[in-house]
Amino acid sequence: ERVTSIDEMPTLIKVSNDLTNLAVGIDMALRKVKEHSQKRLVLDLVSPTIVTEGFERVHDFLDSIRAKLKNAKCTGLVLINPDAHTSEQVGIIDDIFDGTLMIERKIEHGKAKSKLRITGFTGGAYSTSPLDMEVTPRGLSISSQEHGNQIIQFDNDDEKASLGLPGIESLCVGGLPVGHTFLVWISTTMM
Repeated sequence: ERVTSIDEMPTLIKVSNDLTNLAVGIDMALRKVKEHSQKRLVLDLVSPTIVTEGFERVHDFLDSIRAKLKNAKCTGLVLINPDAHTSEQVGIIDDIFDGTLMIERKIEHGKAKSKLRITGFTGGAYSTSPLDMEVTPRGLSISSQEHGNQIIQFDNDDEKASLGLPGIESLCVGGLPVGHTFLVWISTTMM
């Protein structure tokens, strides 16, 4: 069914393919979850939207969304495909966010191998060492030579678990800081 503006339901908000309506929809969603102790927003529209709306418009949108999320004490994850942009555009988008993570996936011996590493963080010292990621029946396995192996239980059975996104919270002790935004780079092979 085609959405032409904003359709609000008790637990779902459908928004048309328009950044202005999306911003209003995000405001509505943040008001609905105002009393929740943990709030998260994942945006996976940046790369394709830059093609249709233009870089400046999407940049301004992300900048305003970042401010809204900070005011609402909501953690935001924004996914982009760096291969779809110039290095200058990637750098400009990086500067909006409090942290940058890169997810890389390679096929080795017929099996997908995923790595995650922090490439920038304004909150203090961090390690750029890559962490191995693997989705297992027990949860997301995060491991490195320095710190061994840790299993992060999935919050739910949603399909998003196949990308390993629930495990991103493991990068900071006790989870991602509430009210901070992070930019996640995902390689073209994962899109």
